Amino acid sequence: MTISKNIFWSSNAILPAFPIPILLSSISLTGVTSAAVPVLGTNEEALTLIQEAITAAGYIPGQQVGIALDAAVSELIDENGSYVLAGEGRTLDAGALTGLYENKSDCLV
Repeated sequence: MTISKNIFWSSNAILPAFPIPILLSSISLTGVTSAAVPVLGTNEEALTLIQEAITAAGYIPGQQVGIALDAAVSELIDENGSYVLAGEGRTLDAGALTGLYENKSDCLV
């Protein structure tokens, strides 16, 4: 895919995401530089929100638009070899972390 097509797909999937947090009453909003951004409890909620944005833009997640993650998991490893998701307040072993990715594998590329 060309850079211009990537920009087209990104802008068409991302721009419609802005109204989604307002529609989801379970997500609180916080102001950052005059913009309302969602405060999400988990990484999985973020992926779900992105999937909803793709769908709201009229595309099929995982078929027409995929999500690529640069997880940088080495940044998450503690001294015991566990993965610390500090923002979620939980620690996972390798199998559980893999499970998080597998749960969303239908939209990941």
